[in-house]
Amino acid sequence: MIAGAVHRLAIDASPETVSTAARRALEDWGGTGEGAASELAITLPVVAGLRRGSVRARLAIAAEGAASEVVLRVEEARLEVNVGACAVLALAALGGIASVSWPWFPQLLPAVPLALVLAVGGWLLIASRLRSAGPEEFLEAIAAGAVPDTAEDSVA
Repeated sequence: MIAGAVHRLAIDASPETVSTAARRALEDWGGTGEGAASELAITLPVVAGLRRGSVRARLAIAAEGAASEVVLRVEEARLEVNVGACAVLALAALGGIASVSWPWFPQLLPAVPLALVLAVGGWLLIASRLRSAGPEEFLEAIAAGAVPDTAEDSVA
């Protein structure tokens, strides 16, 4: 999600199908887009670990024989740190430190159960659920929407 980055993907579908899939994926992601079918100026909400924000980009769809090539050029990326998640992780780190340091500080022994709950709780609430949803995942969503579902055709 660096400004100036270019992401490309070849899709085995017509440009019209890919354009429809791109608009559908953009709507599903909660983004906005303006422009012609072959080139859109889009704004996408993105998530990258503990950071979240939006990306402004240009989405171009070009015919490559029977297939299409989708090119996404990132123009601007605005990401902010999720302060609430960082606070929970800091509290979990504090619990982890307290749970392993009681042998050197015996007065912490009564707080060890709470410290363990804080440490594990922080992991379960935040760290285990970190995800990434950026330009690459958006292009994958377009590709998934452009390819026809063959499961319905195979039912006999």
